[in-house]
Amino acid sequence: MNPRSLRPIGSSRFVAALAVACVAFGSVLPASSEGTPPCKDSAAQMKSDRARARALTASLRRRDVSPAAVREALTATEEFKSDYDRASVLVGIARTRMLDDRMVEAYLDASAAMRSDSDRARTYLAVLGAVELSEPRLISLLRSASSLHSDYDLARVLISVRGRYSIEGITRMAYLQAADNIQSDRERNRALAGVRRFADM
Repeated sequence: MNPRSLRPIGSSRFVAALAVACVAFGSVLPASSEGTPPCKDSAAQMKSDRARARALTASLRRRDVSPAAVREALTATEEFKSDYDRASVLVGIARTRMLDDRMVEAYLDASAAMRSDSDRARTYLAVLGAVELSEPRLISLLRSASSLHSDYDLARVLISVRGRYSIEGITRMAYLQAADNIQSDRERNRALAGVRRFADM
């Protein structure tokens, strides 16, 4: 049976299970006449953020996930109301390691739209750990992270940046500006360890 022929189903759990089945057996399920993957059709029927997030993250873990599927998942995050579920999908997207520079920009925009500091921080940490960012995108990440209200989460992101990139030039300026937003002396000192000497030059 082609899942596209199914009408929208009220139970998000049932639709989520259908989507997971599509992910598992997608290689043997036919696409629609328009060429739309059946799993995408199933995900579109879901009303629950959690169910959609489960289906999308499952599809992103496939070994044969394509860059087009990653782009579609990134676009789909715009519809999430739950920060936790949006962040879960974004982390899954980062872990595919298929983000190009333009997609990183969209990824950071999706991260910045969330209110939860902890969820925003985990998306920044995920992309830092998976993708080699260009200098403009790294600066964008630093500026976006600087609006985090949580000193702990902001310090975590800065420490991750410091451990992966050379903090100098305009990157250093963006880094120090972000660190200035940390109110806690302890967290600020953690973030600036090994960086302050560049600021004194």
